[in-house]
Amino acid sequence: APDGALKLILVTDPDAPLLKNALPAGGATAAWLLSGPEGDFSPDEITAARAAGFAPVSLGPLILRADTAPVTALAILNHLLAAPDK
Repeated sequence: APDGALKLILVTDPDAPLLKNALPAGGATAAWLLSGPEGDFSPDEITAARAAGFAPVSLGPLILRADTAPVTALAILNHLLAAPDK
């Protein structure tokens, strides 16, 4: 991942921080997002992702389908990380 890249893994764990709360104060220059299959990642996969520097995040209490969760997360990231209008 490039320097300054945000590394996130989407999980269904209710104790994981919300995506909007996991962003660094200074923003990020790039983002890597891991989104799992239906039924979520296995515990071993989450452990491996964490070891690789990925932070677990949640999209909230609703469980989205595997095909809509990454689109939703990318839209949220785009909104939160977009440069302000000039």
